[in-house]
Amino acid sequence: RNSDLKQQRIEAEEKRSADFTQQNYQKNQNMIADKVQKEERFAANDKERLDNEQRLNTNQQQRIEAEEKRSADFTQQNYRKNQELINQKTKEEQRFANNDNERIENINAVNKQTNERALTEQKLAEKGEKTQQNNTKKFERIAATSHHHPYKGRFEELSLKYKHGVTEEIYQKKNSKGDVIEYTVRRIVLNEDEKYAYEYRMVMTRQYILYYKEGKQISENEWNTGTTKFSKD
Repeated sequence: RNSDLKQQRIEAEEKRSADFTQQNYQKNQNMIADKVQKEERFAANDKERLDNEQRLNTNQQQRIEAEEKRSADFTQQNYRKNQELINQKTKEEQRFANNDNERIENINAVNKQTNERALTEQKLAEKGEKTQQNNTKKFERIAATSHHHPYKGRFEELSLKYKHGVTEEIYQKKNSKGDVIEYTVRRIVLNEDEKYAYEYRMVMTRQYILYYKEGKQISENEWNTGTTKFSKD
């Protein structure tokens, strides 16, 4: 009997031990399962967080690229606009420079023509004065040996072409553009009764008015007096 009781106790102890072991194993399995679930949940949360970060990084990169593109477009537009303004200003400055050059060339051309004309007129005046002096001497010699009074001025020459009285001729000089830059009024005063003839000229430009008698410069009053009525001088 004692051995049966002992055997029963042993079996009971073994059963309790087996139940305890089974309970601990089950508890451990549950704990392991909970831990695995938590780790999976944490891993899922980490993946979601990483996905969100990746998405944020992607959006930020796209935003940066968009900003860079807008900045590049704006810079390119400003560059083109500045280039257009620079080109326009350059063209205007070139046009003004061309106009200034053309104006300077015209002024130089007018000055050159004026100087050349003045030199020519001076030479003609000197030649005319010399010729007149020679003619005067010739006339004086003729007068000394003749009963007839010599002609005055250029009567012999001018009387072949012009009639008694005052004959007026007007000439004009133009530049390369066709604009009139000089007027010349030529008056031939010829008196058939007293046998004298003189050539008067009035030269007009924008800068001056000059008067000449037989190539020699005279005053305006001498011009008016000599060409509006017959003069013996």
